[in-house]
Amino acid sequence: MAKAKFKCYCNGDDMDTHEHKASKHILVAFLLNLSFVFIEIIGGIYTNSIAILSDAVHDFGDCLALGCAWILEKVSEKKPDDHYTFGYKRYSLLSALITAVVLVAGAAAVIYSSVLRWMEPVEIKAKGMLIIAVLGVLVNGVAVLKTSRGHGANEKAISLHMLEDVLGWVAILVGSLLIWWL
Repeated sequence: MAKAKFKCYCNGDDMDTHEHKASKHILVAFLLNLSFVFIEIIGGIYTNSIAILSDAVHDFGDCLALGCAWILEKVSEKKPDDHYTFGYKRYSLLSALITAVVLVAGAAAVIYSSVLRWMEPVEIKAKGMLIIAVLGVLVNGVAVLKTSRGHGANEKAISLHMLEDVLGWVAILVGSLLIWWL
C-alpha cells in the first residue's frame, strides 16, 4: 500500500512566534515550583503547619503538571509534517487539560488534610509559617508573571493555576498572622 502524501497547510513561518517563549516560561515556572517544594517540606515540618505541608504536596503535583506542560509545549512547537499537516499545536491543549485535572485533585487533597488536622490540632510556629508564606507569595507570583504573558491555552491554564497558588499563599499568610496574634 502506497503511503499517502499530504500537503502541509501551515507554513512553518506562519506558526506563532510566541511558542518558543511559552516553553521557556513554563520551564521557569517548573523550576521555581520544584525548588520551592523542598523549602515547603522542611518549613512545614519545622512549623507543624498542615497548610504548608499540604501545599508542598499540591506544589509537587504542580511540578508534575508543569513538567508535562513543558514537554507537550515543546512537542507542539514541531513544524507540520505528513502526519500532522496543520502542525502539533494541539498538544499544548492536552497539557492544559492535565493541568486542570491536577489543580482539582490538589485542591481536594488540601481540603481532606485540613479536615484531618482540624480534628487533631497541634501547636504551630506562626513566625516561621509567616516567613514561608511570604516566600510562597513571591515565588508563585514570579511564576504567574512569567506565564501570564503567554497567548496559548496551555500558558493561560498554567497562569491561572499559579494565580490560585498565590491566593493560597495569601490565605496561609493571613492564617499565620491570625495564629501569631491570637
